[in-house]
Amino acid sequence: MCESTEPTNIIWENRHWTAADYAKRTFNVFIIIAGLILISFGMIFACKSFSIRLNNKYPNIQCDLVKKTYSAETDLNLYHSYIQKEYDGYYKQPKGKEPYPLTGPLQCYCGELKTSGVDVSTVKLPNSDDLVCKQFNNDMWYSFVLSTMVQYMIIAINYVLRVFIIKLITYIGMDTESEQTRLICNGVFIV
Repeated sequence: MCESTEPTNIIWENRHWTAADYAKRTFNVFIIIAGLILISFGMIFACKSFSIRLNNKYPNIQCDLVKKTYSAETDLNLYHSYIQKEYDGYYKQPKGKEPYPLTGPLQCYCGELKTSGVDVSTVKLPNSDDLVCKQFNNDMWYSFVLSTMVQYMIIAINYVLRVFIIKLITYIGMDTESEQTRLICNGVFIV
């Protein structure tokens, strides 16, 4: 003999379910939750990897060294010509040809202008019609937006998963309130 459950703890509407019904419903709930987790992982992974790819386009460098290296101490300042060369080598390659990797002058020039308060999306070099900093500015902006979006996406996904878990575990139809509450707590904690 074992002690019976308190009558107030029993969910009377769920007493007609058999063990096979519980197993089938539990399996369905598990598949739905696993699918939701995979979809959320895919969304977060896609946004974060695109953001990282945008950031990795520009090397991690010390701009003082780059400016010193590319600015000759003679009367001829090569800094602007190297910036234009880098821009052309990366952004103006014919289709199918691999762009040259960025080495730093373009990034340093645009970053320096941006910190000084200049609208870099309209900057042109002397003797050039190219908006050399526009793509740099767009890449930095997209990277920032995507990183921030991922943070808020994680919060929203956690909320949606929690609501779905509560609804789906209620759908399973446990016999008692305490058993249902235990499953909900475990499900929300694990996910």
